[in-house]
Amino acid sequence: MNIKKEFKDLIPPLTTEEFKQLENNCLEEGIREKILTWNGFIIDGHNRFEIATRWNLEYETASKYFDSEEDVKIWMANNQLGRRNLMDFVKGELYFIIEELEKEKGKQNISANKGGTSSLSTIDKEAHNTQKIVSEKLGWSTGKKAMFDVVKKKAPEEVKAKLRTGEVSINAAYKEIKKEEKKAERIDLIKKQIEEIEQGELPELEGLFDVVSVDPPWNYEGESKNITSFDAVGRRVSNPYPEMTTDEIKKIKLPLMDDAVVLLW
Repeated sequence: MNIKKEFKDLIPPLTTEEFKQLENNCLEEGIREKILTWNGFIIDGHNRFEIATRWNLEYETASKYFDSEEDVKIWMANNQLGRRNLMDFVKGELYFIIEELEKEKGKQNISANKGGTSSLSTIDKEAHNTQKIVSEKLGWSTGKKAMFDVVKKKAPEEVKAKLRTGEVSINAAYKEIKKEEKKAERIDLIKKQIEEIEQGELPELEGLFDVVSVDPPWNYEGESKNITSFDAVGRRVSNPYPEMTTDEIKKIKLPLMDDAVVLLW
């Protein structure tokens, strides 16, 4: 038997505790389930094969037939989903694999029909309606599926590792990504405004005034903070402009009469 890395990597790894429990079971009761292969490659039983090799345990094998590697991978993903209590993110990753493989199969079917007298049949089109396939198997709301797609694409690998163990939820990871995106958008906007203020000619008021109402650009997060400290999730309202410290605001020279009234927001 051979191990194909592409097949083995498709299997969500067991935790240390899960592998130890499987190893103990195999040592006590033997390897009861057959190791399944396709064209000589293991497609189910990588962990059991590793344990059998390490402890010189006997095992049985059985071969399965598939038309292509795509069909093998789809079967492997579905097989894992039906056998283990997986974290939501891991389920999503497996369904993502199925989705991509179904798309590839659809493209191949379309390509095979080019130049022919008929297009894909209604059955083929139904079989490769990837959105329907994935949504039905996930059992998630469209909102949760949308959040998963964002996390799958944008979350760093260290966060994905925590998602696979359940240390972080899809919802929490999604909120963190959106918070960082909003922070980056706000910083870019403020930097642009600062450049425009420094380069532009601002209108100046002429004369002195008896009454002035001022709403300064307070720094609501404290004078020790800067624009990178903005929390788009924790704060209900944010300033889309450069903030100033209290000392900076005190230095603003206002066009006031000696006995003027100043309304300060």
